[in-house]
Amino acid sequence: ANSASLVSKDLTPTQQLKLDYWKSFRSYISEHSTILNPNRASADHWMSFGIGTSKAHMSALLNTQQDLISVGLNIDKFEERLAIFHLLEKEREIIERELGSKLDWEEKPDKKSSYIFMRNQNMNPNNQDSWQGQHEWMLKGLENFREVFGARIKSMDVGDWEPEEIDADET
Repeated sequence: ANSASLVSKDLTPTQQLKLDYWKSFRSYISEHSTILNPNRASADHWMSFGIGTSKAHMSALLNTQQDLISVGLNIDKFEERLAIFHLLEKEREIIERELGSKLDWEEKPDKKSSYIFMRNQNMNPNNQDSWQGQHEWMLKGLENFREVFGARIKSMDVGDWEPEEIDADET
C-alpha cells in the first residue's frame, strides 16, 4: 500500500471526515480567494488563518457532534489579550452590524485565549452534499472577520483599556 492509504487507515471515520472537509475547503479557497492563505489540511476540527497581525488569528471550525460550523477570532497575545478583547467588545454593536451577525463573545479570563465566534447551526459538516455552501459561508465569514477585526486590532492602543475602571463600574 502507498503511504497515503496507510495514513488514512489510522484515522477514525470522524477524523477522516475532518481531513476530507479541510482538503475540500482548501481547494475551494484557492479557487475563490486571493487574501486567505490556508494551512495544510489536517484531521483537526479547525483550520487557522492569519489576520494581518500576530496579536490574533482566525479559525474556521466544524463540530461534527453538534452539527454546526463556525468562524472564530482567536486572541492569544498573552499580555494584551484581555485588553484587545474588551476594546473590541466596546464596539460590539458596530462590529456585529458590520458582520451582519450576532457573535458569541468568550473572554475566558482563566485560559490562554479569548474567542469571538460566528456560528452557523443550519450547516451540518456531516452532510457532504452541502459542503460547497458551507465553504462559501466560511470563506465569506473569514474574509469579513479579516476586514472587520484585522484593522481594528492592528491600530489598537491596548493602553486605552483600564481594567480598574471596569471593576469600579460593576460595584
